This record gives sequence, C-alpha cells and structure tokens, in this order.
Amino acid sequence: MSQQTPDFGEIKVVRSGSVNTSRPTVVTGVAEPVRSVITPEALAPKKPWFARFWWLPLLLVAGIAATVWGRNYYENRYVGSDYWAQVPATQDTTLVESISDSGQPTGMYGVHYFVTAFNEAGEQRQLDFVYHADNETSVPQPGDYLWISASRQLVVRQRVVPESEVPASVRDLIAGDHN
Repeated sequence: MSQQTPDFGEIKVVRSGSVNTSRPTVVTGVAEPVRSVITPEALAPKKPWFARFWWLPLLLVAGIAATVWGRNYYENRYVGSDYWAQVPATQDTTLVESISDSGQPTGMYGVHYFVTAFNEAGEQRQLDFVYHADNETSVPQPGDYLWISASRQLVVRQRVVPESEVPASVRDLIAGDHN
C-alpha cells in the first residue's frame, strides 16, 4: 500500500464579520513569519519579589520600634511599685473642689496629700496625689497608713490599710521619718 497525500484544493481564508463572497482570498504558499521587535525592557531581568517589596523591612522596623516605645511608655506610666506611707499629723482633710487644667471646676471633691513613702527595699519617695471622696470622713485621716502604687510618673492607686498590712521594715522607716 502506498500513501497518498490528500489534495484539499483551494483553501479559502474567511475573516470574522461580513464575508466578501465576490472575491475569495486564496492562500497559495507558506506564510512569512511575523517579525517581532524586542525592546530593552523585555530583555531586562525581572526583579525578584523582595526587590519589589523593599518597604517591608522598613515597616517591620517601624512596627518593632513602636511596640518597644509603647511598652516603655505603658510601664513607666501605669505599672506601679508598692509604697507605704503614714498621713502626717498636720494634714488638712477638708474637701476641696478639683479644678481642671483649664481652670474650670470639675464637680469632684478631694484632699491633696503630700507624703513621704517607702518601699520594702527602703527606698524613699515624695509622693503627691488627690484622694477623691464624697465626704470628709471617707478620706484618710492623720495617722492612717496608706498603701500606694506609684509608677515612675504618677500615683496609680492608693488606699487606707491597717498597720498590720505594712511590712515591719517599712513601719520602722516611717517611724524614723516622723521623729
């Protein structure tokens, strides 16, 4: 058996859209290859992903710096250490209306205390704070012991405690300070 090449005759090329039947196009040879122009941008190697996202390390460093700054700010301002003090015998416990930074009355009443406080390590600090209350009998009176939680920047909390809750070493320091 011999193989024969099939004869397809004339091949017509029809474009989409309207067909012009009055003059058919006949392909008689092999089409020439399409020439392409290669630009310098096409020859340049594509940048790796990390070169396109160069800003990610900067964002990471900024995030770490903000976290460290925020943690330090929080600890310096709101994390307190324990201190104990005794209200001085000369303390005036008359309630006074608090004034805002702009000079307007706030409607809250309290007593301003300025005390010498000690921690268990024997370190001394001068602390001042306002104890807010509704009446004069609910504020610490002269001779009362105070537990104070103070951060580096402000007094976080305070309350009146019985003498038995004050460490003995701190009681000795307070007694020595009043003499």
